[in-house]
Amino acid sequence: MNSLNIPISYRIVTTDYFFFFVHFRFETSCITVTKRIRMRSLLYVLALLCCGSLSAQVSVQFLPAKPIPGQPITVVVNGDSIGLPPQDSQVAVVYLLEMDQVPVAQEIKLVRNGIYHTGNFTTQPGTLAVAIGFPTRLYIKDADPHTYLYGNDSRPLPGARRTWGQAAQRYGNLWAKEMSIAESQQLALEDMALHKAYLKATYPQYYLFTLTLSDKPEDRAQLQQEIDRLIDNPVTPESDLDYIKYLYTRIKQPQRKAGVDSVILARYPTGKVYRFYRVAAFWNEEENPEKMEVLYGQLLKDLPPVTPADSIDFDRYCNGLSAAWLAKDSIAKAEWYAHRIRDNRQRAVMYHDIAEKLAGENIHGKPINVSLSEKYVQEAMALQQALLNNTNGKPAYLTEAGWKHQLHNTYLAYTRTYALLLYHRKQYQQAYDWQEKTMSVFSYTTTPYEAFAVYSEKVKGAVATQPFLEQCVRTGKASPAMKAALKKTYLLKHTEQQWDGYYNGLKTELLARLRTKLSQEILQETAPDFTLKDLDGKEVSMSSLKGKVVVLDFWGTWCGPCVASFPAMKMAKEKFKQDPNVVFLFVDAREKGTPQEVNKKVASFLQKNNYPFRVLLDLDDAVVNSFKVPGFPTKYIIDGNGLIRFMEAGFGGSDENLTDQITAMIELAREAGAGSGKRGF
Repeated sequence: MNSLNIPISYRIVTTDYFFFFVHFRFETSCITVTKRIRMRSLLYVLALLCCGSLSAQVSVQFLPAKPIPGQPITVVVNGDSIGLPPQDSQVAVVYLLEMDQVPVAQEIKLVRNGIYHTGNFTTQPGTLAVAIGFPTRLYIKDADPHTYLYGNDSRPLPGARRTWGQAAQRYGNLWAKEMSIAESQQLALEDMALHKAYLKATYPQYYLFTLTLSDKPEDRAQLQQEIDRLIDNPVTPESDLDYIKYLYTRIKQPQRKAGVDSVILARYPTGKVYRFYRVAAFWNEEENPEKMEVLYGQLLKDLPPVTPADSIDFDRYCNGLSAAWLAKDSIAKAEWYAHRIRDNRQRAVMYHDIAEKLAGENIHGKPINVSLSEKYVQEAMALQQALLNNTNGKPAYLTEAGWKHQLHNTYLAYTRTYALLLYHRKQYQQAYDWQEKTMSVFSYTTTPYEAFAVYSEKVKGAVATQPFLEQCVRTGKASPAMKAALKKTYLLKHTEQQWDGYYNGLKTELLARLRTKLSQEILQETAPDFTLKDLDGKEVSMSSLKGKVVVLDFWGTWCGPCVASFPAMKMAKEKFKQDPNVVFLFVDAREKGTPQEVNKKVASFLQKNNYPFRVLLDLDDAVVNSFKVPGFPTKYIIDGNGLIRFMEAGFGGSDENLTDQITAMIELAREAGAGSGKRGF
């Protein structure tokens, strides 16, 4: 299991080879807006300004205020209020939202007139709501980025509220307005109250889902009646029966869920649910490639690929097998399965992973086979370049520019491995040149900065590399090895005593920058309340910790970055051990095994590594889901009023940097909590 708790074959390669959150930066290309439409919208906005219909206090407005399907829409953005740079034109992205569909991204050009930027777009036939996003999340931090589409009765279309709530809950990071599960569900209930008959007839699954949100006895009775009707009907599609399983999960009736499973397998013995269980058995063995091979052969025999979707699935199985064998250092087996991946993007990922392993994985590793590694990394780069030239596989929620940007970043990740190989070949100048091309890409880890420092020292010398090392310390990108290299260079002309003052000065700059940065990112979201048991069976609730700053760390023993971050978390916890108003809780989730097996596994891990952590067990992912945890590890800093002040996902690889960051977050959360009148829980 990787850090996202998804099959290895689903990994998305980013610049750090660790993916926890998708944050897209959209480039400046845009769709063409004709001069006629642009002038018309400008005159419309000016007219509204003259009659007072536009509010200078509102950051984002859609015109008309209640657009109907198919009607051209003008978006008006108060650039000053949300911090848009003062260029004549900007690029924004509108997201067309349909019921139970992925948002469809549409890039638009915003033209400036005074403090306003305006742009135009048209919705699709199935659009129920619209959201707008900008290249930098902070731009729209305090704005309402959405509008519903309306009917002729001037009310939001049936399903519009629920569609907006679901989209903002799942994809809100795209437009910097994420919504809690509770808020999303409230919108669904409002929708049902207004349009019950229509939604029941048009979106029957949504209707049943909304009934699970209600505590009214008549709604629960109606839900069971509809479920019974579907189960009793011998021709009910398998997908509808499978959805009933989900409904029973929501209302916590596992026995009835198991009964529906039996019905499905009896009526559809080789259907999707049967296939799901076969595939799940395969992925459950990903630490045992020998068993995976057997199960893969059985899948190929019993459920051979027929449709294009089936072929994609089998590519994933080969990807998973290749990765599993690679983890066991069986290069030949990893190659064999990688060659059988037909999807170019997945094959490029696996070729790169093989190349990285053969190259020694990082600047400190010993290469296994430089020539073979070079072959595979070049093939990965060629495949990725071909993908850049053909964007047919673009996800709907990305613009073409955003998709190309993501593909390009992956290409640069591959070039870092190529630079490492050149370093091993002692071709230092070329290694430096290739690595330099990637340094503009943000990295969550110190690895690429450390490699660049090593290449720089080989090419330019230690003294010439010193300014780069200093800057890495100031920005929190210095690893322990980089700190040691900086100290060695500094001591060539200075004393040990001078070093302490010099380094502390750099750290003071870092901490000041960090505090300034974090103070701009502080959140004010109510933390979901929960009650979980620790390893001793004692219950801990979030509401019982009122008045204390809580550091909530979501992790798992299966998660490499989680485990790697624990020495730093131990340092941070030790720093606050005398402070009774700071509490560290570690929520373990997504472990395999029975509750007893999970308890034993986690306790053994803590004892073996001497970690004095209080671990809570989230055995059914209820708390993970309520916090909308984007990946593992993820840390939430919650103030004494029960408000989430910071969320930090991933681990950059530096214990010192993480300790500094957690310390600053705790201090800022404490200050924010003391000055806030808002209460959570």
